[in-house]
Amino acid sequence: MNVRLSALTNVGMVRDHNEDDFTVIQSVSPFKAWDYQPEGFDTPDNGILLMVAYGMGGANAGEIASSIVVSVVENAFKDSEELPDTDKSKEDFLKKTIVKSKKEIVKQAKNNIEYQGMGTTVVMAWVVNNKCYLAWAGDSRAYLMGKERDIEIVTKDHSLVWELMEKGMLTEEEAETHPDSNIITQSLSDSGSKLKPDSKVIDINEGDKLLLCSDGLNGMVHKKVISDILSQNQGEEACSKLVAEANANGGTDNITVVLMETAPYWKRDAEEINNDEEDYEPITEKTIKVKITDDADGDKTEERPEPEKSEDDPKEQKQQEVVQEEKSKPGFLKKFWDKIVNPQMEDDAIPDNSDVEKTKEDAVDEEAESSNTNDEEKTPNHN
Repeated sequence: MNVRLSALTNVGMVRDHNEDDFTVIQSVSPFKAWDYQPEGFDTPDNGILLMVAYGMGGANAGEIASSIVVSVVENAFKDSEELPDTDKSKEDFLKKTIVKSKKEIVKQAKNNIEYQGMGTTVVMAWVVNNKCYLAWAGDSRAYLMGKERDIEIVTKDHSLVWELMEKGMLTEEEAETHPDSNIITQSLSDSGSKLKPDSKVIDINEGDKLLLCSDGLNGMVHKKVISDILSQNQGEEACSKLVAEANANGGTDNITVVLMETAPYWKRDAEEINNDEEDYEPITEKTIKVKITDDADGDKTEERPEPEKSEDDPKEQKQQEVVQEEKSKPGFLKKFWDKIVNPQMEDDAIPDNSDVEKTKEDAVDEEAESSNTNDEEKTPNHN
């Protein structure tokens, strides 16, 4: 299979330093680092590896955590005398490497007080012939699209919003724009939290494009816009335009993209793109509605559709606007989720937004304070 690899990382428009990291391994065995070849190259028998890591912790060395996972993953392939040859063994190898990376992060944080509180997410893709072995922890993503295949998110975010979406409480479009999307449930950190990486195997066809990214991209750019950019651009130009779009929408986080294209390489003219909606506002300016439906566990049976707007009654319309504004506040879904899993909780017992409105970095820092002397694992709630 002939492929072309491209990658780009950017600090964004708000942060003062870049905590993301990535690696592209052009051959996993024998090990060969990435050498950009715009004309593409034939993949080796043991495949290629792509990876993106989103560092967290701000002043507490998020960039150290992301660089640790890159180093551990690269060394895992360098030092492996015999790589696994079955689908399951490949998936297990990747997941064990992620767990090993977390252990190294914990070790480094214990030995360096300035590293305490650091963490990272990770997504990696090991592509062998026409198969792609994915493994991830956190909300860094993988997208797949083809010339005749619509774009698809082929990983599942480890996040509160994603869990609610899978329960039918949010559509994908609503989850994409919700302000609580920064609450993650898995990461590689020194918090002592239990880590359970996910993995899957997908087929890669001729003409496919596989994109790995940190949430600095998908947190700012709609999936449809990502699809349009990948359809109209190739290689380094596609990566540059993805980053530029995220920055144009605010660039509130670091942005990293790694792109693999398979031959025959293609792009479409702008007029060929079928835009059902021509204008896409920046995600940060979107509001959200919440719909609660039956779920398999029977936790909650309720529908709360968005109220219809009334042009005849200004008072009613104002009330609807207030309700909609409340739904769009950070922390709303967290409070609502708490009540679903604990139906006996009274409304006034649900904490206000200030108790649940945390960033990923805040959660990592707080968990580190309570557990850096205790290696016992527990389920995290990284915000």
